[in-house]
Amino acid sequence: MKYVIFSDIHGNILALKQMLIDTSVYNPEGYIFCGDIVGYFDHTEEVIDELINIKNLVAVCGNHDWNYIHMDKYKQIEFANRYGNSYSKSLGENYLRFLKSLPILKKFKIMDKKVMIMHGNIENCLYGRWYPDSQINIKNYEGVCFCGHTHYQMYKIAGMTRIINPGSLGQPRDNKGFSYCIYDFGINECKFYNVEINKNELLKEIKKNEQHDFVRNYLLKRLGG
Repeated sequence: MKYVIFSDIHGNILALKQMLIDTSVYNPEGYIFCGDIVGYFDHTEEVIDELINIKNLVAVCGNHDWNYIHMDKYKQIEFANRYGNSYSKSLGENYLRFLKSLPILKKFKIMDKKVMIMHGNIENCLYGRWYPDSQINIKNYEGVCFCGHTHYQMYKIAGMTRIINPGSLGQPRDNKGFSYCIYDFGINECKFYNVEINKNELLKEIKKNEQHDFVRNYLLKRLGG
């Protein structure tokens, strides 16, 4: 039973759409999203439209999604200067409702196997970080834990827990590309994949539309533009 795991889209609609095309050939049982719709790229509503239409999606809230939901006007200015135009825009009621519906932690079972999803880590579901070289100690949990936030691919076993970060579909930081993974619960196998998108189109959009110098320069440097 295969599930597609992805995280940290950050408004990158090109990568999300390509991932959905690429993964359709695997006929997955469902999709698991580890949070962060908002921030950096400017297509929050389009991303939510795609997520709403994914069959059998399980999703949690990311720190940027949480920030957007709870910010006041002063924080909005700060976040926009640090993370881009998406913080400056008001979402439609349906889109805001979708963000607010996302839990910060989700526990359930697939094939009688325990599954836990959060954006950060067990200590802090929104802001905690597990990197590939982190020392992780999890007690009394035998199952699979999916997380995001670091934008680094990771597959580790800590005690009886398999810990998986698919990397970032929207804005990778590990030099491994726009990534996701597919987890087969039948055989406990995890495979990482990348999507190929038109980076020139992405760079052109950033140069044209991003109003905040810090964010524009950061994204261009990150993407090699």
